[in-house]
Formats: sequence, C-alpha cells, structure tokens
Amino acid sequence: MPDEVVNATPWPDGPRYMEWVGATGWRGWVLFKLRSADWYVDRLEEVGQRLGFDRYIGVEMALDGALAAISAAFDATVGAVIEAAEEFEDQAARDRGEAIPKRIEQHKYNWRHARGKLALATEIGVDTSKIVEAVNSALEEDPIGWLTRVRRLRNATIHNNTLARHIDVNVGQPTAQTVWGISVGNRGEDPVEYLRTARQAVELLVLPMLDACDHFAPLGMATSGAIHRDRPTPVILAPGNELETLATRLSD
Repeated sequence: MPDEVVNATPWPDGPRYMEWVGATGWRGWVLFKLRSADWYVDRLEEVGQRLGFDRYIGVEMALDGALAAISAAFDATVGAVIEAAEEFEDQAARDRGEAIPKRIEQHKYNWRHARGKLALATEIGVDTSKIVEAVNSALEEDPIGWLTRVRRLRNATIHNNTLARHIDVNVGQPTAQTVWGISVGNRGEDPVEYLRTARQAVELLVLPMLDACDHFAPLGMATSGAIHRDRPTPVILAPGNELETLATRLSD
C-alpha cells in the first residue's frame, strides 16, 4: 500500500483566469502562464523547505508545472504575434479588395514564423529589431541560449523520468548537510532561484512582443489604411534593461 499523499496546499478553484491576471485576449493568456509559473514555483519552495529537493512527488509536480508554464508563456506569445500580424494582413487584403491570405496552421507555429511576422511591424512605424535580436540570442543552439536551456529542461521532464539532481555534501561541519539542486548544464542550481530567474527573464522577453501585437491590432481591428494614416511617432520596442543581466545569470 503506497504512503498516503499529504497535500499541504489546496488546488485553486478560482477566480477565472482573466480576472486573476487582469487582462483578456492574447495578453491575458500569456500573463496566465506567467502567473501559473509563479504558483508552481511557490509550491516548489514550500515543499523544498519542508523536505528538500529529492524526488518527492510534490517536487516533481512543481518542477514539471513551472517549466511547462514558463515555456508556454513564450509559446503563447509566439502564437499571439502570428495571429495579430495575420489580422493586420487580412484587413490589408480586404482594403485592397484581395483574397484573404492563407493563415499558418496552429500546430506549425514557431519562432521562425513569428519573426517573419514581426518584420511587418515596420509598415506601421514599429521597430522590433531589438526584440528579434533578444529572442534569437535566447534561442541559440551553440552556444546554448538561456531560453533553449529552459526549454530543454522542460523537454527532459516530458521525455525522462525526472531532472538530473546535483548534490553537495558539506562535511567537516558540526552537522553534515546534503544540499539538493538540479543540474543545469554542467552546474548545480537551486531550483527555486533558477526558475524564478527564468520566469522573470521570459516576462521581460515577451511583454514587448505583446506590445507589438497591440500595434498590429489596436482596439479590435481598424482598417490598415487608418493604421497607416494615423500611426503615431515611430516606436522602438525592446526587452527591459534587466534581461541581459538575467540572461547572464541563467547562462553562467
């Protein structure tokens, strides 16, 4: 008979996710993923303080949930960029009396497609080059970018039985102490600190991308001609200044 599962934190019931994050639409769904990541990391910290980070079910559930939510916040933003740009393209085609272009199927959404759509922002006076540069760097394969590393950890929790652990045993102290962490690359990381840093970095990366969506599809959808005619002073969208510092911390 397996040991009884002790649930110290009740599963949340409400409110509805739009009320929880104070937003709807694309932005609401992305913010929901970020808030979900916060919730899972908080649960990880709670069980870690009681038991450490050995392979307890509470630790595994929280690791899995946090990594999934952090990665999903970026994936949801990629989808938002593609859909917002396609709305703009659709309206432009209607204005010209042309057929609506075929949309990208959702299962084919990826950063390459979103990057191509962001290039359209120059038509409405929005410079997204800094966003593209930051995402390209985060998704580097060689050397491995910080977001690529996070996504690989997410994949490891899907395809493997658990994340590799890094164990430090402090000897020579009045009381020997074993410190459990997770292995990230060739180093050990406190999982709570690492995941909170990754979540903050993803937020800084995706918020300007959501701002680009708002420029593509303001207040529902104006005609593309009106957007061109009434566009404001050119806007440069870029991740927050802290992103470079966080990226360095995640990559060291």
